[in-house]
Amino acid sequence: LSVRYTRTLNDTQTDGGVFSNPPPDNLSGGGSQANSSSINNVAINWNRTFSPSVLNELLVGVFRNYSSYGTIADVNEQFAADELGYPNPFKVPGWPTVYGDCPNTSCAWDGDNNSAQPQTHITLEDNITWVKGDHVLQFGGKAKIEHDNVREMQQAQGSHNWGSSWTGLWNPIDNNSVSFTGNGLASGLLGLGDYFSNQYNRGYFYFRQNEYGVYVNDKWKVSPRLTVNLGLRWDAWTPYREKQDRLVMIDDQDALSTFKVISPGDTRIEDIPGIPAGVLSSWTARGLTWQTANETPGMPSGLYRADWNNFGPRIGLSYMLGD
Repeated sequence: LSVRYTRTLNDTQTDGGVFSNPPPDNLSGGGSQANSSSINNVAINWNRTFSPSVLNELLVGVFRNYSSYGTIADVNEQFAADELGYPNPFKVPGWPTVYGDCPNTSCAWDGDNNSAQPQTHITLEDNITWVKGDHVLQFGGKAKIEHDNVREMQQAQGSHNWGSSWTGLWNPIDNNSVSFTGNGLASGLLGLGDYFSNQYNRGYFYFRQNEYGVYVNDKWKVSPRLTVNLGLRWDAWTPYREKQDRLVMIDDQDALSTFKVISPGDTRIEDIPGIPAGVLSSWTARGLTWQTANETPGMPSGLYRADWNNFGPRIGLSYMLGD
């Protein structure tokens, strides 16, 4: 019996100078970068001799990884958008993306998309060896459970633009601002913006998949010189799915005439968590339609058909030509 546990930690921070942004030692988090990962591994191996001719090998493995990426402002949960008075309806930490029109150039503060990925994988495997006469029989199987959670905060803190026309000279004849006048940064200080947006935060996506495999093998010593290996293995992977049925697909059977989305099982798009009603209304206005997989003829309930015919035959011959 052997048991092994390993733990790996990695935390790195760059407090400035990333992408030529503010120099190190700045307190705002701009131009900074923060990466963090924590990996835990447990492996158990148990070999047992049941008899002089039967040996069993049991393996259990558990893998847990949590990794995140963003800026120091994200890690420290600095709500910069709130401090600046910018809209932050989803209460997301970190810096928003801000663009401003400046004379002969562009003033930009690009907030990074922060992400987090917790992953958990559990593997169970068992192998049996049975020596019987001229045969060495080997058979066993494996099962693996994979849970991959992913969160991508794509500018959920906001993306805003400050135009120069608010602070520029005005030409009443053209009814327009005079070129190369005004300053977007100055417009921002006055609170006069051209464009404000936020991407709604969908939180974590919980992706799931299972893996299975079984095999049997016979090492047959036909004669003192000839040995034959015969075996068969079967492997299967379940279709990728999302725990809350937020993994959907386009109906490619009717894609030329309509734009339709298919959701898994009996889960309606309206019942999927995290989609604001206003987003559904805007999709409808643009001609998007949707229905469930169980309402669609010929569509698997999980949207993807499982592949259950992955058989791998094994055959081998060895012959001893001389002593």
